[in-house]
Amino acid sequence: MKRTTSLFVTLLVLVTVFLTGCGGPSEMALWFVSLYPDLGPSYVNLILGGRLSDSNLEMLAESNPPTEALEKQIIDLALLDDWDEFRDVGFLYHPNWASSHRNSKLSGVRFYPYVGYDKDSHWAFIRATYSGKDWIFFDHVIVLVGDQRYVTQELPSYSGYVKREVNWNGGGVTERVDFPLSHKDTRALAYAIAYAEEDEEIRVRFVGEKNRTFTLPMEVRWVWQDMIKYFNRVTQM
Repeated sequence: MKRTTSLFVTLLVLVTVFLTGCGGPSEMALWFVSLYPDLGPSYVNLILGGRLSDSNLEMLAESNPPTEALEKQIIDLALLDDWDEFRDVGFLYHPNWASSHRNSKLSGVRFYPYVGYDKDSHWAFIRATYSGKDWIFFDHVIVLVGDQRYVTQELPSYSGYVKREVNWNGGGVTERVDFPLSHKDTRALAYAIAYAEEDEEIRVRFVGEKNRTFTLPMEVRWVWQDMIKYFNRVTQM
């Protein structure tokens, strides 16, 4: 995997300022990434994007762990935790799941993994969302990673994992399918995306009565890398 360079950091700072319209990363964030030139780009993106507080960065710098351990700690601190005390379950989302799609100008689609957990176990899903003027009634996803083809399981419309809604206020429709990673084909697809080489193009198609096809941008791929590596780690502990 490509590591961080000073040019990459400079470019990412400029992009962050342009997209957010704010003053850019904090002095602490810039100082922190300069300390760890071997950090992977997804982790640098989290830090420069303000996903970790300055106090957390200071704590990490003081402990000064090896790069691999540091990257794990960055993800642990950055994940968004949605705990439901009534159901006694929680869900973990990447803090950039929405902004990565928005920044990449992907229109009408969202495609990312997230993790569920309780006191005893972890599980994961791929969430595929389509919004548009007309229904496409998609029930599975095909992904091409380079010249390799991966396909999720097909989920029928009556499945609890499928939701379709009319957007009464804004117009149009939304379709959302959560594919469980417990299915071997879906799991293979997720790992293929997360561990793909940077120079491999990843193309995605939501397949139904109509199709929606797009290329997965690198910033979205970073979300996949972080979440699948996190899931792999916590399920092997």
